[in-house]
Amino acid sequence: MQNFTLHIISHPVPFDGEIEAVEELMLSNQVYFHWRKPDMDDSAYEELLRQLPEALFERIFLHSAYHLANEFEFAGLHFSTPKRNIANNIESSMFKSTSCHSLEKLIDLKSDFKQFFLSPVFDSISKQGYRAGFHPKELSDFLKIKRKTKIIALGGIAAGNITKVKEMGFDGAAVLGAVWGNNPKRGDDFNACLQTILSAMSR
Repeated sequence: MQNFTLHIISHPVPFDGEIEAVEELMLSNQVYFHWRKPDMDDSAYEELLRQLPEALFERIFLHSAYHLANEFEFAGLHFSTPKRNIANNIESSMFKSTSCHSLEKLIDLKSDFKQFFLSPVFDSISKQGYRAGFHPKELSDFLKIKRKTKIIALGGIAAGNITKVKEMGFDGAAVLGAVWGNNPKRGDDFNACLQTILSAMSR
C-alpha cells in the first residue's frame, strides 16, 4: 500500500485564534491541510489564507480562490460537488481532487481527478444525523481493485476507527470534527486531539 496520509479539513467557520492553531498543527505534524470556508467569498478566503506562512502552502489544498495557484505552489486544488464543473476550466498542473458520496460517481470521474474524498465512511462527528453511507466489506472489495487515483476516507474519522480505515485499503483519511469539535475557540488543545489520531494511525 502507498503511504497512508492524514488530511485535516479546516473548521468551516473562522474562529479567534484559528491561524495560530493551524500553524501549530502544520509545523508540528506532517499532515495535509484543506482550507475550506464554504460561506466565504474568494476575497475574504484569500485574506485569511495569506495570514499563514507561505512555507506551509505546499501542504495546503485550496477549496476556493483557485487563482492563487498561479502565484503560489499548493498541494492541490479541491473541488466540491457544486464547483466540480469548473475544474476543467482551470489550467493548472497541480493535483486536482473532488468529493464523492458513491462508488458509482467515483468511477465516472476517475479520469478527471487524481484524488477523491469518499464519504460518509462512518457516522459524521460534525454533522448531526449524517450516517455512514457504505458497508465496510463493500469498501474493502472496491479498494482492492488496482487504481491510479488516491481515495481518502471522510466522515466520522477519529482515533477509535482510523485503523479500520487503513485496513479497508484507503490511501488516507480526512478529519474535521475529531480535531476541531463543534465550537472551536482560542486555547483549545487541538494538537492533543491530533496527536491521539496520529498515535492510533501508527499502530
